[in-house]
Amino acid sequence: VSKDILNKPGKLSEVEYKEIQKHSEYGYDYLKKQYSIYPETLSAVVDHHEKIDGSGYPYGKKDKAISRHGRIIAVADVFDALTSDRPYRKALPPSEAVEYLMGGSSNLFDTDVITAFMKRIVPYSSGVTVRLSNQSLAVVIRNHPAACLRPVVRVFQSEGNPIKPYTIDLLNDRAFLDVTILGIDT
Repeated sequence: VSKDILNKPGKLSEVEYKEIQKHSEYGYDYLKKQYSIYPETLSAVVDHHEKIDGSGYPYGKKDKAISRHGRIIAVADVFDALTSDRPYRKALPPSEAVEYLMGGSSNLFDTDVITAFMKRIVPYSSGVTVRLSNQSLAVVIRNHPAACLRPVVRVFQSEGNPIKPYTIDLLNDRAFLDVTILGIDT
């Protein structure tokens, strides 16, 4: 695919978008001709933009017709794309990419793959300062493998004022179930 298309800062034309969609097949053909690669790997390369509901490309495959490795790479590829700067937009915070993936679970992405991915991704690493929906600032202390968007945090500021620090487990503390992380505070 032409670098002019890949690095275009604005919206792609229909012709340019169709060309971008061919990269899965180009990669498959190149790898098949140049290297001795496992068939599962080749399937993953060509399938990594297919979607569970059939809306993907290049073939519009659905559900289990998409190779297992293709379903895995699809999730990793989207996360990487969303969290990377592009010529046409700035990178999203990892938490927003996680929200997008979770929202696409079962219609765009394999639910089992999303579940496994969410157990391994950490949008808010320990030690990072986050802004909470109750206007507090907190430091992430520990993450929950089963709920990456609901870590344990130590609140140290409320409504712009320093306070005596206290800990909240955003996953398990019932009094704070309505509190969410708005983003990383810089």
